[in-house]
Amino acid sequence: LAGKGVCIIGEAPGEQEEKVGRPFVGPSGSELDMALRMAGIKRREAHITNVLLCRPPGNKLKDFLRRISKVNKERAKDDKPPIPTPMECCAPRLEEEMAGFRHFITLGKTEMTAVTGQTASIMAVRGGMAELEATERTPPRKVMPTVHPAFVLRMPRWKHVFRNDIF
Repeated sequence: LAGKGVCIIGEAPGEQEEKVGRPFVGPSGSELDMALRMAGIKRREAHITNVLLCRPPGNKLKDFLRRISKVNKERAKDDKPPIPTPMECCAPRLEEEMAGFRHFITLGKTEMTAVTGQTASIMAVRGGMAELEATERTPPRKVMPTVHPAFVLRMPRWKHVFRNDIF
């Protein structure tokens, strides 16, 4: 993996990805492939993964996180430890996958937060390069946050923005 130049990170597998067992193979994958081609990047030159490797219930991560938060508030009243979020559970695996890379494209807010720790709106930061300083465990990193291809499919007027962000 480290021989590949860029690591592209999505949120979680969709229906098509779950069936095939690979990230970005459905309609979102076609949109991502087009943006990569326009940028002169072959799919095989990139490592493509997701923050989560399993699909959230009903494919609704925000709803699932709200339910976990509600349960954790109740658990806190009884001095019980919180239930970790799916992102917390998958963080060690994601860090390991990211270890050999210095350049990242994050496809949405969840992905940007997982890589940078920033919680700003994706619309506020997309299109600009974030530079992360080296830590004792990671090299310096450059991160290009942008919108998710599924958003582009729902809002076609954003297609040129997404493609220009990748370019």
